[in-house]
Amino acid sequence: MRKVETKEYQTFEAYKEFEEVFCAFGQMVLFAMAQFPPTTRDTIIRNFIARALVMLRGMFQLWEIEDYQDCWVLYRCMLDRLFHLNDLIVNDEFELFENWSFEQQYNTRNKIRSDSQYNSRLFSDFWKDTPEQKARMKQWQKDKPKWKRPFAEDVAKRMKLTPLYDYGYDYGSTLVHPMANDGQRDFVNLTSLGDKEGFPDERVVINNSSLVALLILREGIKGSGLLWRGFVSDILEEFLKFFEDGSKAYKTTFMRIVANGPDIIPLFCAKAPASHNA
Repeated sequence: MRKVETKEYQTFEAYKEFEEVFCAFGQMVLFAMAQFPPTTRDTIIRNFIARALVMLRGMFQLWEIEDYQDCWVLYRCMLDRLFHLNDLIVNDEFELFENWSFEQQYNTRNKIRSDSQYNSRLFSDFWKDTPEQKARMKQWQKDKPKWKRPFAEDVAKRMKLTPLYDYGYDYGSTLVHPMANDGQRDFVNLTSLGDKEGFPDERVVINNSSLVALLILREGIKGSGLLWRGFVSDILEEFLKFFEDGSKAYKTTFMRIVANGPDIIPLFCAKAPASHNA
């Protein structure tokens, strides 16, 4: 991925237009996936896509109130999900990941319930485990799921997206935890005491976050147990073209898809043969 210079960024309005069309298309993909009985694989993939869409929407709202640091934090979280998704697909570890997640969340609830100082204030129904969950946990204590989170840098190298790690994930990590100059830009924005011109062009985080949301959608579509129609691939390529030269061809294709009405949703994809899902 080549480094993008400031002069190559689109206007905020252009990114906002992209976000609205992209997220609308992403929702159509989610409806298409929901046509079929969900496997563990496709359930996790569709949830990753849904998370990316909502994070991108949140990113634009934060950018509009000049909360650029939290934009970078969200961008870092989005990259984490891209690298996780790729690793799950490459290693086909969706079942392991689901079981590991269940164990982690079960243990967290149990730890909270066991806090004698505060557990009387909890909404007991929310933190209570069902008989099914207890039985599942008992079984998994005999054979604990052997899964570990992937190293983001290693996944980025495999995906040939090392710059996204170096200038996104790694840099964004420095903004998650307090630094000595934490809030410096916020101070200037809130008080107008200082030079705003000395700060970098923050369209970079909008540009890169929009691109990563697209990569998550594309990764999910390719990695799902479904067969997708050609026009889905076509619009994904047109979305990508927007970042290369500002092309808005994606808008024309999207309007053609929408013109077919809700009946187009069942035509997005079909269930793949069992051999394809393996």
